[in-house]
Amino acid sequence: MKSWKYCVGRERGLAAWNRTGWRVLLGFLSKTEMTETARRSAIYIHMLEGVLERLLTAGLGRYLTGLDKKNFSVGLWRGDIVLENADIKPEALGLLQLPLVLVMGKIQQLVIKVPWTRLGSASVEIQVSGVYVLLRDLDQANWTYNEADAVSALKDRLESFEAARAAQQAERQLSPEEALKGKSFTERLSAKVIDNLLVTINDVHICFELTSSHRPAPCGLILKSLQCCTTNPDWTMAFLDRQSTPQPSKTTCKLLQLKGFCVYFQAFTSQSPYTDLDSAAICDYLHRQIANQDSLHYLLQPSKHHSVDIEARVVHNADFADFSRPQYSVHVALQRLEIAYQQGQLQSTVEVLGFFTAYKHFLGQQ
Repeated sequence: MKSWKYCVGRERGLAAWNRTGWRVLLGFLSKTEMTETARRSAIYIHMLEGVLERLLTAGLGRYLTGLDKKNFSVGLWRGDIVLENADIKPEALGLLQLPLVLVMGKIQQLVIKVPWTRLGSASVEIQVSGVYVLLRDLDQANWTYNEADAVSALKDRLESFEAARAAQQAERQLSPEEALKGKSFTERLSAKVIDNLLVTINDVHICFELTSSHRPAPCGLILKSLQCCTTNPDWTMAFLDRQSTPQPSKTTCKLLQLKGFCVYFQAFTSQSPYTDLDSAAICDYLHRQIANQDSLHYLLQPSKHHSVDIEARVVHNADFADFSRPQYSVHVALQRLEIAYQQGQLQSTVEVLGFFTAYKHFLGQQ
C-alpha cells in the first residue's frame, strides 16, 4: 500500500499554494499595478514547478509506481515529498537485458527535498531508505531476443550522441554571451538541478536465487549507505554552475561513498528460504539479514572491526567533440578488503555462471 505524505518545509510562505493558486496569482498580478519585480518572481516560481515535475517524473517515474504528474502538482508546493512502500516496476529490469524475473522490489521510503527559494544555488536532495529486491532466473522456455528492438535502441543512442555533438559544435561558433542567450531559462535551470543532485541511499539488499537448480543457493549484495554528490576539482562538495565562467565547463566531478558493502553466496540448501513468503514477508526477511549478517556466507566480507568502505571519484567529460579524453574517468579507493571462498560456494558459483553462459550462447544463435 503506497502512501504519500507532504511535510511543510522551511519555505512556509509557499505551503498554501498549489498549481492552480499560482496561476490565479499570475492573472491577478497582470491586472494590478504591482511592481515588475513581483510579477517576475511569480513567473519564476511558476516555471520552477514545471521544471521539477518534468525532471522527477521522467527520472523516477520510469522505475517506480505511484509517481505521476498529479501527485507532484499537489505535493511539490507543500514542502518535502515522501513516498513510502513504493514498488519497483518489473520493466526496470529491461535495462539489464538479462534473463531475470523481479519477484519483489520495494523501496520503503523516498524523500525529495527541494530548496525552492534557492533552487539556482542549492542542491535538490533525494534520500532513499530501505531498498529490497529479490530476483530469480527466467525459465529458458521464455527466453526471447528481439533484434529489431536492439537495433532501434542502438540507433537512438547514436542519433542522440550525434545530435548532442552537433549542438556543441554549433555552440563553439558563438560567443559566450550569444550561447547563453540561446538557452532558455528552463534549460539552464534543468542543467543546474541535474548537475547538483545530492543522492543518499541507505540499507540496500539485492538477492538473486537460481531456482532452476535442484538445490537453491541465494547470492546477493548488501550496502549500508551510499552518497553521491557534486564536488569541485579538489573533491570538496560544491555547487556547480556551468554558466558562471565565460567558457562554460564541460567537466563534472562526482564523489561516490559506499559504506558497509559486502557480497555473499550461500551454499546449496534443500529449500529456498523465500518459498511461500509474500512480498511483505520477503521484504522483512531481507531487512533482517542486513542487521543480522552472521547467518550469511561472504565472498566479499566485513571483519569484526572493519566494514568494506569504498570511495569512487568520477570525472565526467561532456564534451562530445573531444576524443582525447575519456567520457568517464573513475578512481576507486578501497582501504581494506577480505575475500573468502568455501567449497560449497564454489559449486554454487559454477551453476550460476553456467546459467548465464547458456543465455549468452542463446543470444549468439539468434
